[in-house]
Amino acid sequence: MLKVWNLSLIIIAFSLTIFGTFLTRSGILSSIHAFSSGPVGTVFLVFLAIVLLGSFGLLAYRADHLKGQPELDSMVSRESAFLLNNVVLVSALFTIFLGTIFPLISEAVAGVQVSVGAPYFNSVTVPLFLLLVFLMGVGPMIAWRKASWDNLRRNFLWPSVASLLFALLLFGWNVRDFFPLLGFTLLAFVVLTILFDTALAVRA
Repeated sequence: MLKVWNLSLIIIAFSLTIFGTFLTRSGILSSIHAFSSGPVGTVFLVFLAIVLLGSFGLLAYRADHLKGQPELDSMVSRESAFLLNNVVLVSALFTIFLGTIFPLISEAVAGVQVSVGAPYFNSVTVPLFLLLVFLMGVGPMIAWRKASWDNLRRNFLWPSVASLLFALLLFGWNVRDFFPLLGFTLLAFVVLTILFDTALAVRA
């Protein structure tokens, strides 16, 4: 399923490990985790360029052999949930990556040293990871290929109702901030879907 997408994720994941090593070994990033500057950083940068050019070049060369039939029968299916999960994780990757390298770009382009701190990362990653938590509850329970209304109602009605009641209970306990309230509600939804799925399996 989605061979080009999967291979691209593999290439990006490996390349980012090399890039992370380059950041810490080159000394261009001020961090308690960084080592002093040295020539080894240049070696990693050259190796990273070779990996990216070689991998994506080979992927483009073999792209015709990796194409298949359209593989998503419906946007409401377990396959779509897994794909959306990938998209959310990649979105988190690039927002964190941008926050990490933005000080370097700012200093190189404008000569201005800036610091990207916790407020940026909290504002961009918290919504993404809340969506990821929601998908943790939906993904294992939704039907393969195409979910029917009966499937959605049977698998998610009671966990949804119970999690909303839990949210009201938290609100009554003076949990009024939006993100904590939503986060605990989604966690309850995930736990309830797991318990509901287990109960269905035991009954079967």
